[in-house]
Amino acid sequence: MMDFLYPFLSLFGLVATSLVVGVAATPAVWLVRRAIERASTMGDWLGALLIGLALGTGYVLFGITAMLLVVMLRFVLRLRNREGSGYFYQPALFLSAINNYLIHIVHFLFLPLVRGTPPLIWFYRALGAKIGRNSFVMSTRIWDLDMLEIGDNSVIGGNVGISAHAVEGTKGTMSKVRIGNNVSIGADTLILPGVTIEDNVIVGAKSLIPKGAVLEKDSLYGGVPVRKIR
Repeated sequence: MMDFLYPFLSLFGLVATSLVVGVAATPAVWLVRRAIERASTMGDWLGALLIGLALGTGYVLFGITAMLLVVMLRFVLRLRNREGSGYFYQPALFLSAINNYLIHIVHFLFLPLVRGTPPLIWFYRALGAKIGRNSFVMSTRIWDLDMLEIGDNSVIGGNVGISAHAVEGTKGTMSKVRIGNNVSIGADTLILPGVTIEDNVIVGAKSLIPKGAVLEKDSLYGGVPVRKIR
């Protein structure tokens, strides 16, 4: 089964990337074509400026369109994650892999430019994440978004990795990640499946929070693996 699955996922990745990039680029290409046509009637510098502005605007338009397209595909294909464990080729984990690959396309092409902004929060929420009020997310390394809960007034630092799934050999596990209110997660921290971080917790940068760990409220944690400091 695995001999078939990995080549299939690789082929799917190529096809999905081509489709998402191609469709998302269509409005941007239209905009740039119109700018080139208009620039042909202008002077060299003004024409070059117009085309340059169209390229910059087109890239942002491409990124936003790609985000919208991935959200739409999630609903059309009914890509939903469920807690549990089993073999990687079982339907639930297989669909999770497809879901995360679609997110990865946008992550690679555009998401780093909108870190810490409302569009990123909107994108995560549209993909199923529950994110409370006044929470700030600086990371684009977050997967299995419909398995993530973040409370109010929390800060997720730059390049924090959050994954609700883990794959060991041919088996995988899926378990929700819950982050409470007034939590601060330092940059480059890795959070694994089944983690619960209670309210008013600070986690130092570059920490590792292992599967199923519970970080108690009103505490400071750090280290690899994470341990309670005070």
